[in-house]
Amino acid sequence: MLCWHLLTKQAGLRLSTPEPHKIRKLELLGGAPQARGVRRTGYRNAEVASQERAIAAQAEASYARLVADWKATRPSGKNKGAGATTGTRI
Repeated sequence: MLCWHLLTKQAGLRLSTPEPHKIRKLELLGGAPQARGVRRTGYRNAEVASQERAIAAQAEASYARLVADWKATRPSGKNKGAGATTGTRI
């Protein structure tokens, strides 16, 4: 359903970074020490941030290629989508 919506509405897929409170919850479950009263912002490790940006860029490129391939092979003309049925019975 998501793919259909993205392809038919020509909507872009917005990839976002994980929410910080969810990341912290996973860190605590993994045994990280608690730091009460300390407000953290951003990434502590620039290499991890760089890797995540590269993964997001790769995902966006894959999605753009998928949309371009789909547009090149979709049926053209008047009959598209549900109207493209041939009228034959199953």
